[in-house]
Amino acid sequence: MMSLGRLTASIAHEVRNPLGAISHASQLLNESEEIQQGDQRLLEIISTHSERVNRIIESILDLSRNKAEDMAQFPILGWLNQFVTKFTNSMAVPIEIECEVSPKDMTVLFNSGQLEQVLTNLCENGLRYSEKATGSRHIIIEVKNSDIDGNPEMHIMDDGKGIPEELTAQIFEPFFTTEQSGTGLGLFICREICDVCPISLSTRAKVHSR
Repeated sequence: MMSLGRLTASIAHEVRNPLGAISHASQLLNESEEIQQGDQRLLEIISTHSERVNRIIESILDLSRNKAEDMAQFPILGWLNQFVTKFTNSMAVPIEIECEVSPKDMTVLFNSGQLEQVLTNLCENGLRYSEKATGSRHIIIEVKNSDIDGNPEMHIMDDGKGIPEELTAQIFEPFFTTEQSGTGLGLFICREICDVCPISLSTRAKVHSR
């Protein structure tokens, strides 16, 4: 697995260089006054797909960097409040995020940077589907002890229609997406991050989205 990770990262780096050249050439052509209207549309297609390939490359590189290191135990309530403030301020449109943590002094053992990456992806998904269903960008982040084993659980809940039952077995597969502009790697990387963390039974974090 380590060798495969290094291989995919190397391939991603190699693809990035020619992709950058293609993107740069497209930008230069786009600035030319001699470009015809029909050719302008072709340049837009080149730009759109260059950006999509670049997002795939970034996701692959993020995945290759996902290691169970720099783990730390920290109070989840304070961390979550900071995350919500930072995430909300980064959005171009108003959003609403409710946080519910019980017990208030709960601590988790995780890599905080990777937890932020997971939550960012899940929150963006939740807000998008809430808006599609209700017109409002609203989600709830709930952290509580599991009724099954007492370990911490994190739930990101939106107001969308939910995941169709026939797709539940596929949503974590790499490159599977229902969005035309998506890469299909977001949820896959989220799962990989959670799977590689050797978290003890007393503080294991589980992340769910629905």
